[in-house]
Amino acid sequence: SNNVVLPKVAIDYRFNPNVLIYGSIARGYKNGGFSSLPNTPDAAAFDPERSWTYEIGTKTNWLDDRLLANLAFFYTRVRDYQAIDFVPPNISSITNAESANLWGFEVEVKAQPATGFNLNAGFGYTNARYDRYTNAVGVNFNGNRLSNTPEFTYNLGAQYRSPNGFFSRVELQGFGTTFFEETNRAKQKPFGLVNARIGYEFDNFGIYLFGNNLFDKTYFTSSFKSNFAGERFFGSVGEGRTIGVQVTTQF
Repeated sequence: SNNVVLPKVAIDYRFNPNVLIYGSIARGYKNGGFSSLPNTPDAAAFDPERSWTYEIGTKTNWLDDRLLANLAFFYTRVRDYQAIDFVPPNISSITNAESANLWGFEVEVKAQPATGFNLNAGFGYTNARYDRYTNAVGVNFNGNRLSNTPEFTYNLGAQYRSPNGFFSRVELQGFGTTFFEETNRAKQKPFGLVNARIGYEFDNFGIYLFGNNLFDKTYFTSSFKSNFAGERFFGSVGEGRTIGVQVTTQF
């Protein structure tokens, strides 16, 4: 059992009706626990993960709220970061890296050039690395990138909703290089996915034909290197092209 206090302090100031700036400081926490391996309690235990996140940014709106632009910068310092420690031949368990740092920024823009027609774009960059981490067998990972954290993400979208109920949307989602384990050998290179949706909305109902990953891009959501197979890597493939029909209601 654990007890923890998680404070958050935020302040904002509005220069005028169109421009607001803000800053915040918040503490984060993730429970400790026990890995399934190794099989002794002392060796299997891992400590809670604690962090402090600092963020500053601005939110703006223009042209009677037809154009919104937001920008944010963040920095997170993590103590006892919970990492997956891989011990040959094929044993993995959760362990604690002494510290890790994450910093980056996010940009978001939304526009309504005409009634019913909306555009959106966003870009985020994250530099997430181990500050101090040596695993159980003495391998040093200082400076390596954290697992499952894309270096950047982006999105572009266009949407139209007509007064007579017709709806359409197309979007592009992009992801930067993503590493899957602490050695930074297993990784997914940058890729993008195109999704689309058309439909008709009436009263409180909507019916849509949608397609995700329209170009059937092959990408991996996880990967690891097996010591039983030389230099070969294994992994899980992300969802391929998906076509479907969706019916929604609101009440």
